[in-house]
Amino acid sequence: MRVIHIYITFLLLSLPILGQAQTYIQGEDFLPFSQAATSKYLHPKTQISLEEAFIKLKEIEGDEFKKTLSQLRGEYYMVDGMLTSFSCSELSTLRKLKYRGIHYSYEYIKYGFDTAEYWHIMYKDLDTHKTLVYYSRKSQVLFFDLENDTYSIMGTVYAPIDKINEAQEFIEKLVESITFKN
Repeated sequence: MRVIHIYITFLLLSLPILGQAQTYIQGEDFLPFSQAATSKYLHPKTQISLEEAFIKLKEIEGDEFKKTLSQLRGEYYMVDGMLTSFSCSELSTLRKLKYRGIHYSYEYIKYGFDTAEYWHIMYKDLDTHKTLVYYSRKSQVLFFDLENDTYSIMGTVYAPIDKINEAQEFIEKLVESITFKN
């Protein structure tokens, strides 16, 4: 019983210390973006904490935003007034979860949505990696996936309603700027 009291006392004393730390990445088996790849748009000055991302998501999505802070996954960056999220994983980890890969996602989206009028879809199978960008033409939320032989990067760009066109241009530049590490 005495051991339990000591443990509880230690836990209570450490809570103020733990509560002051900012969290920049959250989620099981996720890696920091900087471990998997680089981009001229993403650096420590543009990275924001999960708490800051949560506030920004509520601003951008308004009543549509239903997540709690603990449900956010990955890491977040603010670039030119747009919030960008990244979830990076090793492909070996994802394959254990039966991840089918980026090409399967592309096929599903291509045949599952009205791409001519409402959706923009761009898929590239390059020598070094594959990319997929997809979004509803009127949406504030745009998606992208990249993968090479080692890593998978899934991301989202969230834009205020007045920056949708900028976000559509930015996502193309962002994806082109990403270089995987070996």
